[in-house]
Amino acid sequence: MNAYIDLSWPLTTANTNYSLECNVLNYDIHGDGNMDGIAHNFRTIMDVDLKLKGPYMQVRSVTSQILLEALNFNVTDIYNDEDMSERISKTISDVIPKLIASNQNMIEYIINTIASQILNKYLLTITFMDILKGISPI
Repeated sequence: MNAYIDLSWPLTTANTNYSLECNVLNYDIHGDGNMDGIAHNFRTIMDVDLKLKGPYMQVRSVTSQILLEALNFNVTDIYNDEDMSERISKTISDVIPKLIASNQNMIEYIINTIASQILNKYLLTITFMDILKGISPI
């Protein structure tokens, strides 16, 4: 049995206020401001191969792909410095889609491993017949 999932979000937006005081890779970061992001053509593709194991379904394999065409990210008041905020915003906007594209193997491995664990744990709570009853008209 196989499940193919292809989810596409042409435009996804998020915004929030933040207050931050932390250290990342030995760099102190602080600020209080706003963050917003717009993801363009974010897409998740998963192909899940299932097998019957007794009365239950279990994941045989998962393959996935994450795609992001572009990101417009904007943060204000990092270090209370608008020039620094603009540089950080531009860097994040430019780098994140490239990081996703160039690290597909690692991203896929992490997603596939986590998805398999979550699905297998859930699938052990319902039998194959329960699944069929849930999707078949009575």
